[in-house]
Amino acid sequence: MTTALPPGWAKVELSTVCLPVSQQGPDKATETFRYVDLSAIDNKAKRIEQATTVATSSAPSRAKQVLKAGDVVFSTVRVYLENIALVPPELDGEIASSAFCVLRPGSAVDPKYLYYFVTSRRFVQSVNDLQRGNSPPSVQDGDVHNRVMPLAPKNEQVRIVSKIDELFSRIDEGERALEQAQKLVERYRHSVLKAAVTGELTREW
Repeated sequence: MTTALPPGWAKVELSTVCLPVSQQGPDKATETFRYVDLSAIDNKAKRIEQATTVATSSAPSRAKQVLKAGDVVFSTVRVYLENIALVPPELDGEIASSAFCVLRPGSAVDPKYLYYFVTSRRFVQSVNDLQRGNSPPSVQDGDVHNRVMPLAPKNEQVRIVSKIDELFSRIDEGERALEQAQKLVERYRHSVLKAAVTGELTREW
């Protein structure tokens, strides 16, 4: 059963709302560049954790795609590992591996709206189902670009992103509180064990 979209929304292929990405690689006039490959991604937090500084003269053959802030990098290799991230401002103009499909949002789509959509379980699974080969299993950029997304009006996208950010912030706060509680429980457990082996636990018995 297909769920009807709210008024003003539309179903569109990613290719219709994303812009082309330059495949010229690093500028030969620069000595070094920052390189975003699969190892740079924290696939739990879905962010670029550490881009590597690479000499232009020894650039890897996969170092082809010129990034812009707001791009979304989506790994086409072992899709199930979910190496996906939003490109931050400090990596504007740097280089990504061709192991990523770089999604560059056009004027019709908010970068974080696109990012949240492609990190959703449903989207990742739909692309993962298209993997072919075994060494390693992968998809092509076209497989990603051909996926259909529900596109809200731009102002509604901004509100949706704001609400997701708010709810995720609450989740992060809850996780930090839980982590702190676990540390306190562990500390208490150690205190009980120490008291037991030193006789303090049963001194008044």
